[in-house]
Amino acid sequence: MLRYRFEDFVVGPSNELAFNAALQLVEDEHASVNPLFIHGGVGLGKTHLLQAVCARVRELQPDARVTYTTGEQFTNEFLTAMRDRKLDQFRRRIRRLDVLAIDDVHFLAGKEKSQQEFLHSFDEIDLSGARVVMASDNHPKQIKKFNLALVSRCMRGLVAEVAAPDVGMRMRILTALAERRGLTLYETVAAALAQRCHGSIREMEGMLAKLDALSRIPASTFTDGRDARLVDDGQSSTDETMDGHKDDATSTPRGTEAPRDPARLASRTIGHALVNKLFETESRRPRKPIAFDSILKHVSDVMQISRTEILSNKRVRHVVLARSIAIHLARQLTSMSYPEITEAINRTSHSTVIAADQRIQGQIQEDQPVKLPAMLEETPLSELVEDLKRRILNQAS
Repeated sequence: MLRYRFEDFVVGPSNELAFNAALQLVEDEHASVNPLFIHGGVGLGKTHLLQAVCARVRELQPDARVTYTTGEQFTNEFLTAMRDRKLDQFRRRIRRLDVLAIDDVHFLAGKEKSQQEFLHSFDEIDLSGARVVMASDNHPKQIKKFNLALVSRCMRGLVAEVAAPDVGMRMRILTALAERRGLTLYETVAAALAQRCHGSIREMEGMLAKLDALSRIPASTFTDGRDARLVDDGQSSTDETMDGHKDDATSTPRGTEAPRDPARLASRTIGHALVNKLFETESRRPRKPIAFDSILKHVSDVMQISRTEILSNKRVRHVVLARSIAIHLARQLTSMSYPEITEAINRTSHSTVIAADQRIQGQIQEDQPVKLPAMLEETPLSELVEDLKRRILNQAS
């Protein structure tokens, strides 16, 4: 069942290339973007685009043979076909497709037989003129234990990244997601929620689901009689919003469609009282403590530098950077003291650890560009550190 459509996708600077390429793949059967490989972090819209491609092709060509699957599902079906001696049937079904969309293709990494099968299917599909779109958390060149021939096939078309959205785009996404739930967000509420979210669309959906549930609870549960579901701090031009800005009494909720029932709109408008209640609930929720090992793992995975190297005495520039980032994140995300971090990072003097943390803070403020061996292009250090922080916090949620 395909849940997503192009019409529901919020386009911005962080995903515009991937969106336009996916649309071109649908509209032009001989597009130069074929195959299309979309990569980016968790919850940033890769699955949405893959399913949107399949849904649009089915709308335009009802007789087209279209399949959306995942790397895991492809592997499981392939192994089942081998076990049941039905490989020919499996191959016919895959290789006669007009469109193949395969999500989480990195799942095939390290699975030689599955990779070979997918490679042969890929070649057959390509020769027939069919379209292929894939998605992964990483760029094809950065997927460990990925067949070089398969990497080459993925690189032949277009590789497009979806990055984490900025605050303004997060506000637009939150507004669109809220509308689908029958909720209306005032602009200052959308801004407060956008500041709270770290960019994952799944995180935003989860936050709105909780607000939806809270909005159905009687207002007296939260306040002294005022309706917590309305914008309680937008009733007066002198009241301040959560982000410190004045809220106009005549401000209009963010949204694009006029409601059919004005009374229903009022009862489903989300105000700051309700958002405050949500934030209070979130702050009381116990979070799993973040271990230094978790920080090391994420730094190692993202920067493609082994844990052994980070903990070693190597003074190679990119290793020193990874080590300094791990130290900085330990100070930011854990309660570890400098002496504790010193021991965890295999150092003898905590003064070197303090210096490393201070150095990385200065580099983040200057927003120096970073170019690592595993990276294809430079990226601002602040973005790299924020991406690592987001991954670590999401895992701890």
